[in-house]
Amino acid sequence: MQVDTLGEIGINVVKNNNRYGFGNILESRAMKNSEWAAVAYLSQSKYGKLGNKDYSGTNKEIYQNKSDQFITGCSYGAPSNGNTDFGCQYTYDIKGSGTGASTTGTIYGIYDMSGGEPGTP
Repeated sequence: MQVDTLGEIGINVVKNNNRYGFGNILESRAMKNSEWAAVAYLSQSKYGKLGNKDYSGTNKEIYQNKSDQFITGCSYGAPSNGNTDFGCQYTYDIKGSGTGASTTGTIYGIYDMSGGEPGTP
């Protein structure tokens, strides 16, 4: 995605009566490098999925969101394995399979950090 396209999306998301359902009270912008770093660090810290005792081995990797409908908070239910099946197999409220897509491995983590668009790793 190009930077100018990202800016245009940010503007369109806050317009009244847009297709996303947000009004002009929403602040929309690109994430700063420092914010991205904080999120990435969270997943690898003792408070993130790496430190979550409910996961072991390759399951400590954040599961992909393979929703072909661009639904947030979905999970493939396992670490990425190159499978091309798309859809929202597990939602965020399903412990283990759905919550594996968050940075903490719990319902309280940050979702959609891996995948989210068909055809992207």
